[in-house]
Amino acid sequence: MGTKVLKSLKAAVLGTAITVMSVIPAYADTYIEEDFIDYNGNHYGYCVFDVDYESGMRNVYAWAGGLHNCEYNIVLVTAYSYGTEKEETGFVNSAVSISHNYEWAEDYQSTHYARSGNSIVDINTYSGS
Repeated sequence: MGTKVLKSLKAAVLGTAITVMSVIPAYADTYIEEDFIDYNGNHYGYCVFDVDYESGMRNVYAWAGGLHNCEYNIVLVTAYSYGTEKEETGFVNSAVSISHNYEWAEDYQSTHYARSGNSIVDINTYSGS
């Protein structure tokens, strides 16, 4: 085979492989653990966002807490094929969490709030599918 034919064949195979790879959805587990810290560097606890994917289904665990003199709130939005659902814990002293067992969810978005006194000191938002 001539060099031009080999180059054309390689380009065709590579082009097809890239096209196939770009249409296959990639699903990965998400795990984020982060501190609540205000603009002055003061620490107000921790938050966790954990999403697992298995056999087309997902589960989620969202947690915020760590200090007894702070209150925490989580707002979780779950995207399903038919729409979204929103859950909120409300501000609770010490720690809060929301979790779902494996379900046919498309995506999760979680917003974690830390409040000290009457002031919200930090907000962390995560998304994971």
